[in-house]
Amino acid sequence: MVPRDESYAVTLDDLVGLTGRVTVGPLDQGMPGMVSVTDGHRNRHSLRAVAAPEEQAIQQGAEVLLVERTGHVFVAVPAPATLATSSS
Repeated sequence: MVPRDESYAVTLDDLVGLTGRVTVGPLDQGMPGMVSVTDGHRNRHSLRAVAAPEEQAIQQGAEVLLVERTGHVFVAVPAPATLATSSS
């Protein structure tokens, strides 16, 4: 067996589609709040996020789905019950 270099790096685009929990909120269309997500390598990320334009404010502690990003700010919607997890 030959050793290989492994990387656990993820791009910001890799985080779109993940669910997380609002840690600083509420999320609305104003100033970004913070969402905590865990990537496929079990690394936790704290991301700046706003609610999608058609969404009401999303309260702190709520589960969200990251649906897109603009620069370093993610856009979130409430996570559908089938995707929400308590581990994020």
